[in-house]
Amino acid sequence: MSSYQYRCSDESILLPFLKKNVFSVLHRFIPYGVPANYLTLVSIFVIWSCFLYFIGIDTADEGDIIIAFFAIIIYVIFDHFDGLQAKITATGSPLGEILDHYSDVFNGSIILYLFFRILQIELDWIFYLAIWLNLVAFTLTYLEQSIQKELHFGKIGSLEGVVLILLIICSFMTSQGKTFWLEYTMLDMPVYVFLVLGLI
Repeated sequence: MSSYQYRCSDESILLPFLKKNVFSVLHRFIPYGVPANYLTLVSIFVIWSCFLYFIGIDTADEGDIIIAFFAIIIYVIFDHFDGLQAKITATGSPLGEILDHYSDVFNGSIILYLFFRILQIELDWIFYLAIWLNLVAFTLTYLEQSIQKELHFGKIGSLEGVVLILLIICSFMTSQGKTFWLEYTMLDMPVYVFLVLGLI
């Protein structure tokens, strides 16, 4: 039986900077003996807890927005911690790859849900279109992996999309940002419509 070897080509424009200045720096505080899959489970637990919390509220207030903001940040950080931990400890495995990447399919949809809830966008056709296209993108990525035997991420991917969402959520914490996203229109349509289409 051949030994497992994780192969990934990541051309993300933000990853080199964030890996050097954020992920690798914070990862130093993770004990060597912590299994990489435990770190993946932390990221899953945080984002799903936030999702379940938002299901139980009607309209997100400032406190709720802060909760979502930090939940997404923690998710992103721990989502990269597991890969660093697996590499340092040489404990990469097929289970770890499945747990990490395939959970991202659902976690990405949750982040889109939080984004829609915070911007007070109705969960109508544009929401379902965004979720569907998100799932299609992940499907094509993993289909390509099964053919090429290597996971490939382009220059503009999920990391860039999540960072953009975080910046928008951050702007929504101000009265000016909230007014812009909720009241300004282009071609008689709210600004957020063009934003969502751009994210797709």
